[in-house]
Formats: sequence, structure tokens, C-alpha cells
Amino acid sequence: MAVDAGVPTRNLEVERQLACSVCNADWKRCQLATCPYLANVRTWFKEQPALSSPNLFGASPPSAFVGSWGYPRVLAGPLVPPVREGTAIMDASETWLRLDIQDILRFRLSLVRGKAQRPVEAARNPDRILAATQEEAMASRPVDTELWLEKKPVLQGAFSARASPTGPSGVIRKLQLAENPSIPRKVDAVVSDTDLLATQGIVDLYRDGIP
Repeated sequence: MAVDAGVPTRNLEVERQLACSVCNADWKRCQLATCPYLANVRTWFKEQPALSSPNLFGASPPSAFVGSWGYPRVLAGPLVPPVREGTAIMDASETWLRLDIQDILRFRLSLVRGKAQRPVEAARNPDRILAATQEEAMASRPVDTELWLEKKPVLQGAFSARASPTGPSGVIRKLQLAENPSIPRKVDAVVSDTDLLATQGIVDLYRDGIP
């Protein structure tokens, strides 16, 4: 199989390209109060008034966040940027290798994370907010979304060892999809099959070329 020239093929090569001169791609080693990669990004963030509004309208990549803290009651909700164009790349990590770290941070921090605490069992019988989040996450392309928060979203934290960076977050007051999401038949079939184990469902989707 041919390999595109210039694309790293080993983990060490990827780490070397993304490594910070301070932590060497290991965030636990960082001894600085502020990550140098975030210095310019924080300034940029303050100049984006749309990211500090409690009401947003934009095209979710599509993407959703489901936390683990507080299990079995966890935070869940959509990731919505205040723009409609070019949002698919914001959650397509497989396309990031050629991008600069600061560029990745900019569009990741543009994703406002709506959050609503729900018991994990609610996924079987979701309310309006959770149902809209599920439909959006199943979509094959960006979905126009309207998001109303209780207060202005707040930016907290920087990096996580288990998740891509996300922007400010806030508690969801109302969530509405402004269009019908395009959901692949295979995805709909897997989600609708209540007897199918999640592990097997993931394998089935992978074999059908659905990431």
C-alpha cells in the first residue's frame, strides 16, 4: 500500500512533530503555569464575542460530548461552533497531522460545549435535549443547530489526556436542530437494534467504513 509522502507513519514521528519543547508531548511533565501553545490562542479567544454569547447558532461538525465524572449521572451535550461553514474538520482528528498546533486549538476552542446532566439510562428514553444530541451525533455531515445556555459559556481547563481540547461550556437551557440530520442507514439500524451489544455495533460500523 502506498503511503503519502510527508505523512508520519509511526507514533514517534507524530509525537516528534507535535511535541512541545517543554513537555515533549507528555503533558504530565509540563512545569509551566501556562502552556506556551495557549499564549496566542487565549488572546484570540478573547477577541471572539460569539464564543461568549449564551445563544448560539452554527453547524455542529457533528459532534457530541459525553463525560464520565459523576457516573451514573453524567454530562452530555453537543459541540456547537458559532459558524456554519467549514466546521467538519473541527472534529476530524484524522485530518489534523498537517495542521499547526495553534490552528488546531483555535477551531477546537471554537466548539461551545452544551452540557446537561442525565442518568446513563436516559439514553434509552431520551428527553428533547438528549434526543437532539443523539440525532446530531449520528449525522454524517454538519448539522445546523440552535443552542441556548443558562449563562454565558465559560472556558475552563486546557488539555485532557483522554479527549481533544474543547471550548467554553455552559448548561443547556434549550437545544434545537434547525434541519433534519442526514443519518446513514447503517448507523440508524445499529442504534435501533436494542439487542445488539455496543461492542459488536462498533465493529459493524467500522466494517461499513463509518468512523
